[in-house]
Formats: sequence, structure tokens, C-alpha cells
Amino acid sequence: MEMALHHGEMNCLDCQSTHVSQNGHRGAKQNYLCGDSGHQFIDSYSPKGYPDPLKGKGLKLYVTVLAASINLLLHYLKFWEIPLLPHIIS
Repeated sequence: MEMALHHGEMNCLDCQSTHVSQNGHRGAKQNYLCGDSGHQFIDSYSPKGYPDPLKGKGLKLYVTVLAASINLLLHYLKFWEIPLLPHIIS
């Protein structure tokens, strides 16, 4: 998490200037504007997305379902005696 507050003063994340003023809100967070660089930012950022352990579980579930689907398809192709690579010779 990147913080713009340094020693009680707000610093620009772009140029580290202390010439920073409040500039409305972005969601529930205070928005700031740097008077030197014109950079607009909020005082703290939090990571977006799902945590890595949850991503791993989702990927494992996806692969499991995909493997089961492929196995089921191969079973029915074998059951109905459908060749996997039909000859396309005329």
C-alpha cells in the first residue's frame, strides 16, 4: 500500500512536493491535487482483486471441472464408437 502522508504532511506521489490541496472525494477517500505537478491522487491505495490463495483454489476447481468434462466426452466418444480423428479422404 502506497502512502502519501509523510511526517504529518501530505506529499505528492509524483514529485514529493508538499504543495498539496484537497480536491473532493473519490468514493469514501479524500482526493488530493498537487499544486506543482498537477498530479491527482488519494492518500492511500489498497490492492485490488482476489487474494492469491483464493485464485489458486479457483484455478484448481477450473482444471478439475475441465478434466472431468474431457473425460466424460472421451467416454461417450468411445461408447458410441466415434473416432477421435475421422479420416477426411475423399
